Amino acid sequence: MSRIFVPHSSHNELGANRAAPNTASWEATNLLTVAAALVAAAATREETRGCHWREDFPEARPEWLGHLVAGLTPDGVSETFEANGGNDAQ
Repeated sequence: MSRIFVPHSSHNELGANRAAPNTASWEATNLLTVAAALVAAAATREETRGCHWREDFPEARPEWLGHLVAGLTPDGVSETFEANGGNDAQ
């Protein structure tokens, strides 16, 4: 599946000469991580389903009936696809 690189080392370098981490900086880091996972999933899923509409893929495709599961690795955000066996209620 696709992979979006989140440069964690660059984040550390940016903060090297700054104040100690605080709640706001942790929240901003978490928001960036979640945003990267959402963008990666949206770019990976090549279909339109419900309100998730893509102009370049205007139709729902049965092979995408399932879940994209995002995970954080040392290289960034990665996704794996889990088919739900044709049960759209999951």
